[in-house]
Amino acid sequence: MATIVDKNNVKKELVSDSGAEGLEYQTLIPQDQGRLLRTNFVTVHPGGMTRNHKHDWEQVNYILAGKGVLIVDENENEPMEIQAGMAIHIPGGEAHYYKNISSEPLVMLGVLGPMPALK
Repeated sequence: MATIVDKNNVKKELVSDSGAEGLEYQTLIPQDQGRLLRTNFVTVHPGGMTRNHKHDWEQVNYILAGKGVLIVDENENEPMEIQAGMAIHIPGGEAHYYKNISSEPLVMLGVLGPMPALK
């Protein structure tokens, strides 16, 4: 059955652990009830960043607004500039993090998976 979610009705979570700063997170479509994908709405406030992390599954982020940099394993000393309109694919197992380098929020829609099915 199809699932419809209104982002305005999803709780915003402020994340401030493991190096994350100024990070606001909303899980739009959770990975539950047999789903293999998860969809997130992520806001990185000016000067903020996600934590450096990796996971076994792929991730695709679409930048909706703002500018920032993406730092991954192989380019730690050469951050990649990102901005609204760009799509980013992160393979499973690759450590990565995002940093907002602008005065506006960096806003992303992320899809992660396939993930192990939850029962």
